[in-house]
Order: sequence, then structure tokens, then C-alpha cells
Amino acid sequence: MVVDPGDRVLVLNPDRGSDGNQAKNKNRTSRLGTSVMTIRSEACSFSQNGDNLALRGECMLEKQETTLVLQLVSFRFQARAAYLCTVILMLPAVVLFAWTGSASAGAIDVGSDKQLFVGPWATDGRDEYLVESMRNVAMTMNEAYATGERLMEYDKPWRPGEKGVALQDSGFVLKVGDTFRMYHHERVMGQYSDHGPDPRMHVTTPYIESKDGIHWVKPDPGLWKWKWEGQQKDDLVSTNDLRDYYPELVVWAIFMDPTAKIPEEKFKMALTIKPPTGKAKRRGRLPKGKYGFCSPDGIHWKTKSLKKLGTSGDGPFAPFWDDRIGKYVAYTRIKTMDDPRQVEYFHKEYGKEKLAWHGRLLRVGRSISDDFVNWSKETVVIAPDDIDEANSAPNRVDFYSGPVLRYPGTHNVYIAMLSAFGHWKAMPDPDPDGSGKLIQIPAKVDIQLATSRDGINWHRAPGRKPFIRLGPQGTFWSGMIFTKSPCYRMGDDLVFFFEAFSRNHAEFHHVENERGVGRALLRLDGFISADAAYTSGELTTKPLVFSGSKLELNVATGAGGTVQVEIQDETGKPIDGFAQAEADEITGNYIRVPASWGGTTFKRGRWQGNTDVSSLAGRPIRLRFTMRDCKLYAFQFIE
Repeated sequence: MVVDPGDRVLVLNPDRGSDGNQAKNKNRTSRLGTSVMTIRSEACSFSQNGDNLALRGECMLEKQETTLVLQLVSFRFQARAAYLCTVILMLPAVVLFAWTGSASAGAIDVGSDKQLFVGPWATDGRDEYLVESMRNVAMTMNEAYATGERLMEYDKPWRPGEKGVALQDSGFVLKVGDTFRMYHHERVMGQYSDHGPDPRMHVTTPYIESKDGIHWVKPDPGLWKWKWEGQQKDDLVSTNDLRDYYPELVVWAIFMDPTAKIPEEKFKMALTIKPPTGKAKRRGRLPKGKYGFCSPDGIHWKTKSLKKLGTSGDGPFAPFWDDRIGKYVAYTRIKTMDDPRQVEYFHKEYGKEKLAWHGRLLRVGRSISDDFVNWSKETVVIAPDDIDEANSAPNRVDFYSGPVLRYPGTHNVYIAMLSAFGHWKAMPDPDPDGSGKLIQIPAKVDIQLATSRDGINWHRAPGRKPFIRLGPQGTFWSGMIFTKSPCYRMGDDLVFFFEAFSRNHAEFHHVENERGVGRALLRLDGFISADAAYTSGELTTKPLVFSGSKLELNVATGAGGTVQVEIQDETGKPIDGFAQAEADEITGNYIRVPASWGGTTFKRGRWQGNTDVSSLAGRPIRLRFTMRDCKLYAFQFIE
């Protein structure tokens, strides 16, 4: 039986079988002859509580006497593609009904989710998931631009610039409500050294806040006070398991956990610590490694477990809760050396004795967890490839990992900001105190963009150009840029916070004002756009099934540019009232503008035509965009 949206299926009450057969569908189970029934899959779950039946996924099941009535309002699959399955419900007094197929075979159920162009990329450059065809249109990655401000101001004696203290790391920026929180790190030393810390070095974690992401202030949250060399600090985050002496502490990520079962675990944090070596008088109780911490407020922290996070990852560890799969997911840096070409190259360039230190390829690994304590072994999901090594020696680019987020308003769009380390030549360290050691050049680091629809299969952005580009020579972001925090929305922009250096990765000497915390901005949804030529272009989507009453575009045209939207049926035939000849032209730069048809009045910069597409909801349609000198960033059906 094929059930389409809006259909009602009546299931009569035949005798229930007694053989206890269970549904054989993969990932689905049923319990027979009881008052509780559950059938689950990766895409949906059915449950019964008394006379109430529910199906996750915008479906409604009603039980009426001895009859089941199924009202299929909207059903969305995890894969969002053509999908065949059979679901068998076994209930007391109700034997079964069978449902086969998606709302329309071959159509993508986009619901009211925002649609971005994120790949995978076909050989002709189109988004193979979303786009059927395009002509004179190119998928273009759009750069986020650094605004140039150095965000952190230092007005206390222990701040960088004063003898005995150095800013170690920008830490992590978390947005809570309308407030940005920055957790950064400072190294406090008995005696500052350009080439190595004093044995008494201690790392602290100050905390500052901002409403606009530009002006930062020290709050007064009652944080614990701490004294060092006669100086008192009262803005430190309290990690009560880390009040002892640690010469290295790095916060990799902090997030708010919507699944936390107790208030004390509302915030979760991943950090790396390194205890002192030698004959240090004070020691911490945790050995070197990455650990998970929990907090009720993001300020006062306790260890979640003494078990270390992850397995093989050696550096960054960026976890978050992914409600699409119902698990914690983390991305980390993995060092590998499994390519014979790389082994041969590094033997030649660095010598066999250096291979263990330098001969590795930095890749991005993915790990999952059900409880934020026990993590699966990392699997490599992003790695440099032959394009990165073209016309150069192996290992031209390494990835230092970077933050990953599932983009808000979408079901299957994941964004990764990768810190890409470029190097391909070995040479003696020119620093007078370098002792002739070999270094990598040019040793620059910028940010590249990668996208995915499942968080596992990743696609580098078209062109592989920098997503956040190094600044002009001499600026604090001209040598290296690193990101830890996901992007956050501010009005109609996305803001990216980054730590940056004017030196490169091979220069270990310290330079005055060499580093800082900056930010970059990007248009909302503006990661990758479908760009039409000045002489016009066309893009047609694959069949879609949507919910909503309007179609909104995020689009920018030139003064002489336009975009029109034709709605076709599944076969490509224009639908009456929504054909190209009736489509209103849109000209201008809009974060959100409704498509319209049949407009006769031009007002407020656009035609005031019919915007109601609710009559087409739930049936398969195609969108045909006819554009000229236009950038189409995203589209979305809304109520």
C-alpha cells in the first residue's frame, strides 16, 4: 500500500497471529502481545502509550476503537532521498498495516528546511544532491572577510605586554542567549623567556563577555580568586579539579547540551591538560590528556569522568550534540603516516631520525559517543588528497582540524572550518638559537571550508581557496589563523572568531604584538552560492516535496541582474500560474525575499505578485531559477 501525504489508511481488526513473528526490517523491532509497542529505525520511531500512538517525524497516528487511522502529514527520511521500506505494526487487537515508499518516489523531502548548496559536487560542478542541471552557472565559495579589529584589550599588570605573563591561546567563544563568552588562556611565569617557559609556569583560564562580539568586559560572576607572584586575579574560570599547578591547559570546545539529564551537566567542555615534569612541588591529580568537564553555568566546572576523551587524536577535540543521529560527535586531529610516498619524501628531506617527529600527515577524525565518556575509535573523514599535492612534494597541506557545526535551520548541512597548514620545503632554522634544526616553510595557516550532508562524507569547497584569508603582511593575522568556535548569527551576518599570529608556524621566537583574537563576517547562508553569468544562466532542482506557503530566496543581483522562479511538476512541465512567463523578476540584494508570480504592481523595490504556493505543498515539484548577473545563496519554503 502506498501512502502519500494526506491519505488516510483504515486498518481493520483481523485476528492477531500467535506465532510471535517479528518484523524483519533492518533496524526495526516489535514486541507482540503486549500493551507496549515500539518500532524504531534511524529515520523514525513509533510508540504507543495506552490509546495514544505517536510517530516521530511530523506524522500522527490515532487509535479509534478497533481501527487504526493513519494521517500522514509529512514524512521525512534521514537520507532525504528516494527510499523504500516496509513498516509493520503489531498491536493487541490490531494485526498490521504496511507502508511502502516515500511521499513520492525519487523526490527529496525538503519540508520547510533551508536549502544550501553544499555538495557533493558532480563533475560539472553542480550540487549533485539538490541540482538536476545548470547552464552558465558556477558554484562559488564566498570568503568570510576579517574585520581587522584586535578584540581583546589588556588593562591589568598580568596582561600580555607585562613581564612575567604571556597570552597562550584565544580559547573558545560560546554564545549563551545574547551574550558571547570567551574562555582564553594565559601563561603566568616566574620569569618570561622567549624560547621556553620557566619551570614555575602556570596556565590560567580567564573569562570575558561581550554583547556585540567586539567590545569585551570582565564580568563579576563570583569566580574563585587566585594569587601568583603577588598578583591577584578574580576573573578565572573555576575548574575545581584543576586548581593545582598545570603548565599547559587548552580548552578545545564548550557547548550547551540539550539532552543533559541534570542541571550540573548543562554545559560540557573538552580540554587538554599537561601536568608538570621534574621536581615540581605542586602537581595536579589528572595525568596528561584530554578530559570532559561539566558545569551548571559554564563557569564552575567538574570532571565528567577521569577517563580520557577519544583514542588516537593528538590535538583538537571538538564535540557537540547531533540530534540528527542522537549522539555526541567529535572531530579531532589524527597523525598518520601510511603513504609510502610521504615516507620516502620525509626520509629524503629530514632523515630517518626526524621521521618520528615530523613525518606525519594531519587528518581529521570523527568519533561518536552516547554518554560523553566512552568514545568510538576515530575514523578519518577529511584528509589531504592528490589535488593538495599537485605540482609539489607530498604533504603540502595538513589539517589541524577545526570546529564543525550542523547549520541551524537545516536537517543535513554540516560545515567545517579547517585550519590548513601549508608547507612543502625543509630548510635549516634561520633563528640564531635554532641550533640548525630543520623547519617547514612557508609554514602558513589559513582557514578552508568543507561541507557535508551527514557529517561523515565531506566535500572541499569549490576552488579550495581560503575561506578566511591571511591578512596583509604585518597585520596580526598575516601568518597563521586558527578557529575553535563555530560561527554564530548576528543579525543577517555570521561571525567567526579566530586566533591569529603575524609569525609563521616555523618561527618560535616571540614578536611584540604578534598575535591577537579577531573576527570575520559572512553573509547569512553565504558559504557557497550558485552564480549566474552576466549573460544569463539557469538552474533546475531535482524533484522536491515541501511544506509551507511561500518560497523565500537569499539572493543578490547586480543592478542589471534578475532572478525568476518557475515551478514545474515532477516531469519538468510548468505548472499553471507558476510558469516562467508569469514569474516576477527580482532585482537587488535580499537576505530573504519571496518569489512571486503575476505581479502588476511594482512597490517597495519589487513586483507585488502572488506568493502563495500552499496548493503545491506535499506534491513533487521542481524549481527552475532563471538568472542574470545573480548570486543565489539559499532558498526555503516557509509558512
